[in-house]
Amino acid sequence: MIVIPAGSIRIGAAFAEGGDDEWPIHIVVISRPLVIGKYEVTKFEFSVFVEASAYSTENSCRYLAKVGWGEGVSWIYPGFRQTDRDPVVCVNWEDAKAYVAWLSQETGETYRLPSEAEWEYAARAGVADRYFFGNSVSMLCKYGNGVDASSSFKWQNKKCQDGYGARTAPVGSFLPNKFGLYDTIGNVWEWLEDCWNDNYIGAPADGTSWNTGDCSMRGTRGGSWLNDPRFLRSAHRNSLYYTYRKYNTGFRVVREIAD
Repeated sequence: MIVIPAGSIRIGAAFAEGGDDEWPIHIVVISRPLVIGKYEVTKFEFSVFVEASAYSTENSCRYLAKVGWGEGVSWIYPGFRQTDRDPVVCVNWEDAKAYVAWLSQETGETYRLPSEAEWEYAARAGVADRYFFGNSVSMLCKYGNGVDASSSFKWQNKKCQDGYGARTAPVGSFLPNKFGLYDTIGNVWEWLEDCWNDNYIGAPADGTSWNTGDCSMRGTRGGSWLNDPRFLRSAHRNSLYYTYRKYNTGFRVVREIAD
């Protein structure tokens, strides 16, 4: 876990960079230090939870037909090779919530999913550019696992190769942001606590999660190994039905600081 100092952030992006859902740009104040996972939750960490709690997940994951992955893939085998240090995928929002509830019970601390504002605050690390290192697409492969020049997808980033092709990478394989967080660019989409809203009108200004809106959809952030540079921006927003398990979606945890 990494302790990030309190502060404020301009969240969102101009139309020239993003879209309607990233508007309006607004100030959010994070009034307390934020304790957040240095890495995305790994396959090994999730397996410990499943074994210890006897948690049952359906053996199904929304698959990528274009590369021939069939029905029945799961977090154990998502359709591509993984190590125990790779981020867990094929977990839905409920699975992530069950994990943080178990972790809280086991440790006596309070763990949860990050809010959307907390996630962007942590991911940007004080940088207002498209990415936490600047704006260069050709530099992306040093900082995150996106769809690169070695892949066969037509939307590939042709300007660099990250060494992993069409699959996840072990957490921490790329350079961190200024807060010391890894993989806030690519690797896997990360589940958030927030219900989905189509824009930021009425969004909380204190960094807490947005618990109204379309709560059948939950926010995800960060992009994944399957996404091109547009989706890897710090401001980019995404949503997913909370019951869906996908081959490119995982999560990161936050720990509450006791008063």
